[in-house]
Amino acid sequence: SNWKIRFKHSLEENYCRNPDGKPRPWCYTTNSSELWDYCYIPRCEVERSCITDRGEKYRGPISVTLSGKRCQSWSAQTPHQHNYTTENYPCRDLAENSCRNPNNDSKPWCFTTDPNTRWEYCSVPICGDPEGCFHCKGEDYRGHHNTTEGGLTCQRWDSQEPHRHRFNSTE
Repeated sequence: SNWKIRFKHSLEENYCRNPDGKPRPWCYTTNSSELWDYCYIPRCEVERSCITDRGEKYRGPISVTLSGKRCQSWSAQTPHQHNYTTENYPCRDLAENSCRNPNNDSKPWCFTTDPNTRWEYCSVPICGDPEGCFHCKGEDYRGHHNTTEGGLTCQRWDSQEPHRHRFNSTE
C-alpha cells in the first residue's frame, strides 16, 4: 500500500508520528485506559531567513541566483514560460520573484531574467535542523518526542501492548 511506501522504517521506538493523516503527530499510550493521544509538538514556523531540508517552507525575499542572476517573477511568462503559477501551486507562496522550491527540488531556485539561462538554484542560508516542530500535519515528522499532550509515555510501535494496532514498524 501507499502507506507502507511512504512510512517505511519511520515508526521507530515510541516516537510520535502521523502514519494515518490525523491533524498532527500522535502515539498510542502506555496507559491501558487511554488508547492514543496527540503529542505536544509545536508547528514549525515559516522559514524567512534560512532553510531546513530542501527549503520547501522558505518564504524569504532572496531573489538572486547562485551566479548572481535576477529571478524572473513567478507571475511572468517571459523570458521563460512555465507552469509554476499560484493557481497550480497554491501553498507555495510564489510571490514576486523570490526564490522558492515549489517542486520539492534539492533547494530553492527560480527562473532567471537571462533569456539564455532558464533557471538556477539560489543561495539561501541553511538553518539548524528543527527536530522540535512539525510541518503541515506532521506526516514527515522524524523527531524524538515520545510523550502525549496529557503527559503519557508513548507505546512502542513494534509492541501490541497494551494496545493492539495495525501499524507495523518493520514494513
